[in-house]
Amino acid sequence: MKKRTTIITAAGSVSILVLAIGFYRWTMQPSLATVSSNNIGVLGDKTPATQQLSTVAFTADLTTDMTVRSQTSDTAKSIIVQLLAHSSNLKYSDQLAITVGTIPAGGLSEVTDYKYRTSNPQLYKVTPRTDLAPAAVSFTRVNDDGSHEQTIFWPDGQRYAAISVTGTFNRQTSLETMLYTLLQSWQWTN
Repeated sequence: MKKRTTIITAAGSVSILVLAIGFYRWTMQPSLATVSSNNIGVLGDKTPATQQLSTVAFTADLTTDMTVRSQTSDTAKSIIVQLLAHSSNLKYSDQLAITVGTIPAGGLSEVTDYKYRTSNPQLYKVTPRTDLAPAAVSFTRVNDDGSHEQTIFWPDGQRYAAISVTGTFNRQTSLETMLYTLLQSWQWTN
């Protein structure tokens, strides 16, 4: 009888310990709810909160749900600025890449990334946008893998910007909002 009581007590203690560990692990997992970074001042106003990006080549507003991961500048080379930002919320795979470079002697069509997109119409289609400068060109990746990618090539004198947003297809609206906010606030410098 004493042995049986000891076994039942031990089993109960192990069960409580397993439940406690399970509860602890459950409480440490990320929440499935999302918190919007939008500033809603007036009913219906969906203007996103922004942070200022400032480089040697441009200034622009970036939505606050993005974190700048790296930024390099080298005005002596053909690449003036390279910047990479990613979603602050690690549940999302949103990324923004910006490259500002010097346009080669042969024009924008000699920029490797641009040439790749124009040479592969089965992968990239030109996407009309009304919010771009007349000389800018927008490409959208054609795929069915659940991802979204849009890249804009924007010439300005002897330089260009390649602005690319990527993420999952269900985040397309957020990516478009980020891109629109960036483009509307973009100011070339120098």
